[in-house]
Formats: sequence, C-alpha cells, structure tokens
Amino acid sequence: MSVVKPALHWSKTGLSAVVLFLLLVVPSAVAAEEKIQVYVDRQPVVFAIQPKLQNGSTVVQLRPLFEALGIKLDWNASTKTVRGSKGEHSFSLVIDSASATVNGQRVTLDSPGRIAGSHTLVPLRFVGEATGAAVGWNAEQRTISIYSPEYQSALGLTKEEAQRQVNQGISPPAASAKGLSGLYASHSLDLLGSRSCGGVCWDTFFFVDDRHVIQELPETGVDRLDCAKDGCLTYEVKGGKLTLSNGNSYTLEIKPGGDVVIDGDAYTRHAPLERKVLDGKYEASGYTSAPGGTGVARVSTYVFRPDGTFTDSNWTGVTADGSEDGGSGTGVSSTITSGSEASGTYTVQGYTILFRYKDGSSASRMFFMPDKDDGMLRIGSGDYLRKKAIPPYQNLLVDQGLAYKEVLKERTPDFKETHNGIELGLIGYQWAQVDVKAEHRKSFTGFGDKGIIELTAKYSVKNNSSQSINVNTIKIVLRSEALSGSVPEMTDMRTSVKDELKPGERIERLAVVLLPADRFQQLGSMELSFGNVATMDGRDLYGGEWLGFSIFD
Repeated sequence: MSVVKPALHWSKTGLSAVVLFLLLVVPSAVAAEEKIQVYVDRQPVVFAIQPKLQNGSTVVQLRPLFEALGIKLDWNASTKTVRGSKGEHSFSLVIDSASATVNGQRVTLDSPGRIAGSHTLVPLRFVGEATGAAVGWNAEQRTISIYSPEYQSALGLTKEEAQRQVNQGISPPAASAKGLSGLYASHSLDLLGSRSCGGVCWDTFFFVDDRHVIQELPETGVDRLDCAKDGCLTYEVKGGKLTLSNGNSYTLEIKPGGDVVIDGDAYTRHAPLERKVLDGKYEASGYTSAPGGTGVARVSTYVFRPDGTFTDSNWTGVTADGSEDGGSGTGVSSTITSGSEASGTYTVQGYTILFRYKDGSSASRMFFMPDKDDGMLRIGSGDYLRKKAIPPYQNLLVDQGLAYKEVLKERTPDFKETHNGIELGLIGYQWAQVDVKAEHRKSFTGFGDKGIIELTAKYSVKNNSSQSINVNTIKIVLRSEALSGSVPEMTDMRTSVKDELKPGERIERLAVVLLPADRFQQLGSMELSFGNVATMDGRDLYGGEWLGFSIFD
C-alpha cells in the first residue's frame, strides 16, 4: 500500500505572516550581529549613528566619542572644519579632505571625514592619532576599545600593554555573585587622637572581584591593583558572615541600594567615577604637637576648575605658644618652614585622580567622594573640605571668560574724599589670583612665570559741583615704595559708560590693576591714587594733584 504525502498548502494569511516575519525578524537579527559596541576607558559610548565598516575602514561618530575622551570641540560651519584640543594634543579636520592636522603635523586619513545628517563621521584610526589614545578593534566581539592616556597612567600601563589590552576587546564585568563589588567606606571622628587618624578615621573594604578584597587603600589608588603581586586577601560570604583569609570574621548585611552593614557599622558603597568634573577650592590641614609648647602645622590646598586644570599648594610651619622653651614669650607665633605650588591638568577615572603637572611629571592618587557630593574629597590619605569662595567682582576678565579667578582677600573700607565738589569713594577692593585661559595668554605678556595677581577696586564718583565732568578721563594708579614708579589701571578692562557725569549724578565703576605675583610679594604699604578729574573741556579740577586711598594686602 503506497502512502501519498499530503501536499503543502499555504493560505494567503499564513504566507503573509511568514513574509512579514522574514522582513522584520531576519534583518533585525542581521543588524544585531553587525552592531559594533564602543568602549572608552571600559565605559560604553552611546551614538546617534552606529559605527560601521566602510570600504575596509571603521568609521565612527566624532562628537560623542571625542567628548567621552574629554576633548573640547569647535565647529566652523563656513569652512566645514572641526577642531579639538586637550592638554598637549590638538587637531583640525576639514570635511571631505583626505588629510587632517594633528599637533601641527599633516596626517593622511583612511577615508575623508564626512557629514551624515547633522553628524560628523571619521575613520577610527584618526581617533588614536588625534588624542594619543590606544585604540583596538576585536573582530570576534565586534568591539572597539579605547584607553585614554589618563586611563593608561591610572592603571600604570605602558603603551604596549595598553595596546595589547584594547586589542583583546572588552567583556563587560559580570555582577558579583556575592553581592559585593567596589569600595565600601565608613568613617568616624577621632577628636582625642586615640586612633592617630588626624581627626577622621576611615574603615574600608575594596572588593576586587568575587574572590579578592583589600582593607587598606593604596595611596596611589586601587585601579592598578594586581592581586597576584599586591597581597590581596581572599574572602567568603556565607550565612550572614564575611570571613577573610587573615582569620577575621564579620557579620554582614547587604542593604537595598547596595550599602552594607559590617559588624553593626554602616558602610557606604562608592561607585567608580568616570571623568568627574570638579570645581572649587579644597583644603586639608593637620597639626602635630611637640614638647615645649611647639607643634608642626600642615596645609594642603587644591583648586580645581571645570576645564580640567588645577593648582595645588602645600606649606608646613612650626607654631609656638610663647613659652620659654619653644616660643618668644609674646604669644602664639608661626614660622613657615617649607612651601610649594604647582599646576597642571587632572582626570578622575574610576577610583583614581591623575595629576599631570606642567613640568611633565604626573601622580596618581586614590579618590572618592565621601558624602557623594562636592563638599568633601578623599584624595590619597587626605580629607579635603570645600572652602567657601568669595564671589569675585564682575569685571571684564570674568564677564568675557578670559581667566579663572580665586579671590584671596576682600576689604570694604568705604572711604570718601571730596575736592572741588567731586566726591571720590573707595567702596571696596579684592585681591585675586588670576589664571588666564590658554587661548587668551598671548594677550597677557610681561607678567613672568609666577602668575598674576589682580587688584579690583570698586569706586564711586559723585558730582556735587555745578559743571559736568568726563569720567572716562580719570586716571587711576597703584603706588608703593617697593615699586619703581606706579602701576596704572588696565583701562581696556573698564566697562563702557558715557563720558559726561552731570551735576548731581553719581556712578560706580571697577578699576583693575594687574601685577606679577612675584612683585606682589614685595609690596608693603600701598595707595590707590586718582587724578585728572577734568571737566568736559579738559580743565583738571584737581589742579594736577592726586587723591589717594590706602590699600592693604
């Protein structure tokens, strides 16, 4: 008996469903296979246009990738030129050009940069050339891995080691099976010094992976930790207990949200930070007493700016209480025995802050934010508290974004003097440390390499006379016996006002005087002098004399 196999029949509905499946599902699967994932310093980068292979070269969207690397970008629509800069690296690229300029040198591109929609696409190899980063492509994973120069330094990698790692690709870290990962910290006050912590004591656990942990944080940070060489402990979590290989055992409770309670003490989990931007002045201080009424005081200060630059200063001094053994007998006195100041750029990556100094040196320090805000920073083994800043007077240096300013001192004497019916008033003044932005430094020459000190004086002019005066012809200078002559006001930093001040009118203005920082240290008593207070037809109502106000540092 023969068996006749039934013929296959497709209804229109069934056929339509299959066609729809092929149209929707199959291309999606292919697209998923072709998707390329990009990581910068092991963190994924999100693109509006996905990276793709094009004529044997990988092209990527420029802006999200370069911004992830901390590169400042500028686009000139008229010339179709994109420029970028960070630290010692700079580049310019013209759309549809076969070459680009990197650090002043011409480089040939694998393919020209081009515009897709409103986005700029560039060949992948150009990313490494323009930024100094290590760039790797793993065809099996379909991943692009990039290590910035800062990340390489934070991990202590040579260029060869960094290139080898990025070529291996990235496997996103799996969640800890034991529920513990990264840094957990708890702190307590030690005001009596019983634990020799210098005021704040920290207890920490850093879980490297599912097997290794350390309790003492290295000064240089945990990101370059190698448990094969650095003596990590092993640990086990079982039955609500955390047991370490050194024999110590603790009760453990993992709270919702990731924090933990260890032996009854609350520990906050601190996630790694990626290119955290800092802004403000932070200070750490300490004091060690010694016999005979003396002691050693130490102050360390960092000033961080949003553009990735910083200054740091340190001083150590000996204090005496006036006793015969250690002091002068006249009261508390201090003598600075050493001091230093430096500047450069910083990068926060993971649990590390990397400092690159202008002299070419660099330093890595352990870094986290104890309060998860900007009020306190833990840098190395120091606790740095944010200092309240004095708002600077809004002169043109600030308004036009030419420089960063840190106000050192502010005085508000509100002095007034009247001569021939013209009242001049010194309302207040500020001394400030000025750091001119790199793009404007060519306009500020002749101040040496020790920095610039700015005096900004807020003054008033009131016309109690019967005739109009020209406020824009008033001259202002800073005088001191330590100066060979006087230092004039920077008149090009004046805000624009009309010339005429009529009888009965009053005006307030700012005067800016800039000094080399090393000359400022030599000044003693100073005077801010006003002259050439003239009528509209040029007659000097002060008769060639100057009216001066005492200025103190």
